[in-house]
Amino acid sequence: MKVQTEINYEGVKAFLIARVSDTRQTDALPAQTLRLKEYADKLYLNSEHFSFDETAYKEDRLKFREIIKKINDYPDFCILVFDKIDRYTRDASTEAVMILKRLVREGKIELHFPSDNLVYHKNSPAADKTRLGMGMVFGEYYSSAISDNVKRKIQQKLHEREFPGKAPIGYKNVATTDEMGKVLSKNIVPDPARRQYIERAFQLRLEGKSFRLIAKILK
Repeated sequence: MKVQTEINYEGVKAFLIARVSDTRQTDALPAQTLRLKEYADKLYLNSEHFSFDETAYKEDRLKFREIIKKINDYPDFCILVFDKIDRYTRDASTEAVMILKRLVREGKIELHFPSDNLVYHKNSPAADKTRLGMGMVFGEYYSSAISDNVKRKIQQKLHEREFPGKAPIGYKNVATTDEMGKVLSKNIVPDPARRQYIERAFQLRLEGKSFRLIAKILK
């Protein structure tokens, strides 16, 4: 790890947090975890590790808030360690960030970012505060850029008369390929295994049947 410090952190409580919020970063989660553990071992920290794949489970965002509460309630000085600044947050206005900034000002916690060679504490110089702020700004920009790219991709699919997403129940995704297996086009078609049930459900609803009764009949 790059971070160098003369402070003795031996035995200090540390919360190690590995996070990914983009499907393209999922494979990087184990590497993040490894770097955090190596950093904790180097400083002889009393570490507790948390790992979140927020691309798959929205509940993990709730778990992160629970950790922030746990840190807020911790009675002694502690350290919060993220691999990089963009793993800390991409939104400087979130409640979690506000809480952590307050705890830093009060001297209750420090924020460590090993891969960015940054330790942020209540007496951090202006240069370090600027580095943290710029890192958060660039992280927010990256997140917004991803959102823009997704929207453009959806618009392109609609323009090309493609369904922009996974086929709904009763349909299935199909792809047309050439002799070499290259995908030429994608479309959705009725799913022969489920189609009859979906049609039957609509027919029953048009007849005034309740959802509960429809489910019973289909079962």
